[in-house]
Amino acid sequence: MSKLVCHMQKVKSAPVMNSIGEENDREKKEEIEKQRRRNSTIDGTKTAQNFDALDGIEHDKKMSERVDDVIKKGYNSKRKIRNDAVKMIDGVIGSDAEFFAGMDLQKRKQFATDCAAFLVQKVGRENIVGCRWHNDEVPPHLHFQFVPLKDGKLNVKECGFTKVGLQVWHSELANFLHQRGWKIERGTVRQEWEKPVQHLQPNEYKRKHYSVDVPSVKLEKILHQIDGRVDI
Repeated sequence: MSKLVCHMQKVKSAPVMNSIGEENDREKKEEIEKQRRRNSTIDGTKTAQNFDALDGIEHDKKMSERVDDVIKKGYNSKRKIRNDAVKMIDGVIGSDAEFFAGMDLQKRKQFATDCAAFLVQKVGRENIVGCRWHNDEVPPHLHFQFVPLKDGKLNVKECGFTKVGLQVWHSELANFLHQRGWKIERGTVRQEWEKPVQHLQPNEYKRKHYSVDVPSVKLEKILHQIDGRVDI
């Protein structure tokens, strides 16, 4: 049975948010070409098959603007938001190529919709600012972004962004999808005495699955020297 993939990373700055937004949306011809230069694995002939797994995503706004809108509506703490506060969580949900082999676009849309339903249940639709399925990459996957707002405050821990919380996320998502009929299971569950699972960031996930030309040792070193997201 195929394994579920679910990776997340914290995002603080507007430029990084907007870079993520550009990669996710890539609807216009110039945007598609820009992203293909950054990621040679993108099949431009299939980019038209990318879609939002949730209605109401405001593509006319930059990602940072969507995040600011959510914060303006939902943030009610008297404390001023710090400049280095985590304002967005960026994530990827997917599986291996074998899981999607032979699966037509309609069934892939159902998988993406089911993943989106879990996200709504987990973090609230009002906090989700991106939920885009990329069918033009192998394996296909869902990109999602949300503002970690809980009880009117920015709080990544309360939204499950801890070592234990991420494992719970992964298990709950796998169970949710299994209940909806998908033959997919969570990756290896760590025992209490074992070394904690290293949760890859979305950028590292892409490197692991797609990078074939750059020596892995060199690329690993580069990625760990740079703070935040890196487009390869």
